[in-house]
Parts: sequence; C-alpha cells; structure tokens
Amino acid sequence: PELNSSEIGVAVKNGVVILSGQVDTFSKKLAAERATKKITGVKAIAEDIQIGVSPVYNKTDAEIATAIVNALKWHTGVQEEKIKIKVENGCVTLDGEVDWEYQRSNAKVAIQNLAGVRSIYNLIALKPRTSPLDVENKILSAFRRKALTDAEGITAEVTGSKVILHGTVRSLAEKEDAVNAAWYAPGITSVESKLQIEIPEFQLSGLPPALAEAVRAHGQSLIGMALSNYPVYSIKDDSANAALAKRALRDVQVVNGKLRISFLRFGG
Repeated sequence: PELNSSEIGVAVKNGVVILSGQVDTFSKKLAAERATKKITGVKAIAEDIQIGVSPVYNKTDAEIATAIVNALKWHTGVQEEKIKIKVENGCVTLDGEVDWEYQRSNAKVAIQNLAGVRSIYNLIALKPRTSPLDVENKILSAFRRKALTDAEGITAEVTGSKVILHGTVRSLAEKEDAVNAAWYAPGITSVESKLQIEIPEFQLSGLPPALAEAVRAHGQSLIGMALSNYPVYSIKDDSANAALAKRALRDVQVVNGKLRISFLRFGG
C-alpha cells in the first residue's frame, strides 16, 4: 500500500523509533513498520499508529469475517479448517492449532490486506512435536490398513523433527510403507530408514559340503543386500568371476516359504 508521509509521525532517540499518526488500513500500518525495520541503526520500534478506517474501507464485522473465511480457504499454505476467527470492531483474533509455523504465519499474511481490518491478534498455537510413540502408532495403523502384520518389528527413534526407523520387515514394499507412514506424522521433516529385509531360510543343493557351508554363512546377508537395493535383479557376466557364478547357478525357487538356490555340480 502507498504510504503518505503526512499520515505518519516519526521520532528517534538512541536508536529507538517511535511511530505515531493515523492511517486508513491495517496494511499501511504494517508497511510503516517494515520500512522502519530496514533502516540501518534502528534498534527498536515503539509503534503507536492508529487506524481510522475511511468510509471507502469501512466494513461490518460480519463482512470482515466472511472475507477472512474466504481468504483462508483459498490460501494453499493455511489449514483453514483448524482456525477459529473472531471479529470485534474490526479487530481480528485468530485461534486454533496447526502443525507448522509457516501455516500459523500464513494465516495472518492472508488477511492483513483485507478492507476493514484494524488489528490482528494471532493466537494460533503449534501442535506439540511428534513423540516416538505417535510415529510408531501411525506405522502400525498404516500396516494394519494394508493387512500387513509385522509392524511390531519396527521401532521409531525421534530426534527433533527427524525419525530413524529400526527393525526388520518382510519385503521392500513393507519397508516403503513404514517410511511413508513416518513421513505422514506431523512435524516430521526427515526420515532415515535403517530397516532390514528378512530373508527366508534357503536351501542349497549341488554343492560340496564345505562350499555349501561357506555359501550358507555369507549368502543370507548378500541376498538381503541384493533384495534391499535391487528387488528385481539379474546376474551379470561382465567379469570372469561373475561369468563363473552365473554359469554355476542352476535355479532359484521358493519352496514352502523357503528360498532354494541350486548350483551345478562341479567335479566328480
């Protein structure tokens, strides 16, 4: 809004600026404050600007309330359904509870230029930060909705607005479900997954006992890493070792819930 210097009185003492006078809109009052804050050397502002709404901008409380409801409704950065509004003689009080600070500040920004508004008291509170129990409950609920029953194997470590997920799941899909559930928790800005995918017991055939024991000792972790990073994968043969491994692999099957890997027999 355009400010008229004749409307604003300014006094300065020891870096403290005193603003006085009368303007016809609340937005002009805010504009005077913003302009003063930009001046080098200003340490504090004592603001005593009065708003005398001219007939052009004069609105009833009911008209102002209706305009506020519409402004909040169409602002994408405001949770308008969680905000309560009170208007008395052009003075607006906003109350309620939202998830984020930007939603709280946007509520005021959305209405500060409306005609008839004399002042705004923003009493909107922020919801308490999410607790580990809240996050875990949301994960369990998400799993139950998807008919997945192994959520008890997951724990959530919450530090500020960050969640770290620990535990085991049965598949990559369950891992993604857990991460998504954590993201939906209010107040969370970062999610780190340390979830491990459980690999079913596997059986080996076609290998000498000593070699089978070595494969069994390390195969579980190797398969887990492969499934975590590449749920659908193929064996490459771009090196001598890889080519040998690919030629040695005969079959991969799931039998009675167990992963069975078969190798070709070498030697007699």
